[in-house]
Amino acid sequence: MDFRFNTSMESQSQGRPDRDHLNVGTYLEPLMESSEQSTFRREDQRHFERHEAPPCRPLSARLEGDTPDEPASQWFSADILDISLGGVCVLITGTPDMQLGQRVTLDFKAHRLPESLQPQTLIAARLRWFVHSGLVSTLGISFDMPLPELPELLAERRLQRRDPNSL
Repeated sequence: MDFRFNTSMESQSQGRPDRDHLNVGTYLEPLMESSEQSTFRREDQRHFERHEAPPCRPLSARLEGDTPDEPASQWFSADILDISLGGVCVLITGTPDMQLGQRVTLDFKAHRLPESLQPQTLIAARLRWFVHSGLVSTLGISFDMPLPELPELLAERRLQRRDPNSL
């Protein structure tokens, strides 16, 4: 499917859109006939209802490497923006090197998972999309298996941020 940029992101040397980097807020419009647009919208619907997260404790997350024994990053804190049975959207400080489809491990031990998942707190997932903006990144992450029910997100009570590597 082809897309048209609605912002002027012309490459200096080529005079065409830069397809490797998009600015935050860039909207992509599908290039298709109006009858096809309604079909596209039906196919693009979410499978699970998304719930905005209240102010709560961050998740611990880790980007995984090619093998389970080689993580691609240390544990880092991820603030939950929204959550569904199928995934989570988080905000992190920094812009780590990441790839679409990369394996991610999420640690929900700071929250209450459904009884059917306990005592397990690690959830296997994949990175579906990300946007780097200055010193922060927003990540869309899908769980490998949908959760049977939403976890209870617990409020943050600490005055100082936790180091996710010391949890």
